[in-house]
Amino acid sequence: MDYKKSGTQNIIERPNHLLETKPNKLKKQLLNAVCNDNLDEVKQLVEVEKILPNEELSIYGYFWNSIHYAAHYGKSNILEYLIQQLYKEYKEDLTKEILNYQTKEGWTALMISCIYDSVLCIKMLIKLGGINLIQKDIMGRTALDLCKSYGQVDCFELIHEAREIYGDEIPLNKNYLEEDINSLFQSLQISNKEYHYLCLNGISRDCIICNTNKGYLKYTQCCSHPIHLVCFIEQPKKVCLNCDKFNYNITRELREPELAFFIPDQQLNLNELDGLKL
Repeated sequence: MDYKKSGTQNIIERPNHLLETKPNKLKKQLLNAVCNDNLDEVKQLVEVEKILPNEELSIYGYFWNSIHYAAHYGKSNILEYLIQQLYKEYKEDLTKEILNYQTKEGWTALMISCIYDSVLCIKMLIKLGGINLIQKDIMGRTALDLCKSYGQVDCFELIHEAREIYGDEIPLNKNYLEEDINSLFQSLQISNKEYHYLCLNGISRDCIICNTNKGYLKYTQCCSHPIHLVCFIEQPKKVCLNCDKFNYNITRELREPELAFFIPDQQLNLNELDGLKL
């Protein structure tokens, strides 16, 4: 990131590849969707309206994009989705650069998560990687410094531990980000048309903890039931509510589609099913 000096402060130059291509109306819709934790609308705006995560959503010159706002509002599921889309669009080099974009204040998504005590967003950023842990804002403060300034003890501990493990920068978790529907089908070794139809057209079953299917769902490793990452993290005792397995974990890998999705009334559209090419 380029700086210019102004007295005792640094002035942040406009980041490379920070976009200014979409009308304000669409950008405001995306900002509101992030704020309201509406992942479905975020997906619609990113995938249909093509508002990339590196589009500036703030007033021009403040350099805030949707990743910054997801960190600001503590929306870890949306943050994960946006970073996945970023990697899909730009792959490794630009993804790392954009993940470490600084706002006019010099804040990265990691710093913003610290300021607003978003432990879940920090955990997500550490998990996905590509994060510079020692960048400084215009006042010369790192993420750890901001944790101290704002009294965010849990955030401080997470970043301090990450620095001990990774050093100054966390490598991008390419294995996680490169998973797609094709690798999903391969890992499942699906040769059954009904499974294909279920994965592509089924309705997600509810999270086993909060009993809703809104937002981004993962799956229990023990019994493949849907679960939100946030619900899993906040669960006091790690006991699966479906199969009672103690100290269970979760995954993006879908092993048993029939436990994760359903077709209303269990009725398949036979015409669509016959048209599938395996």
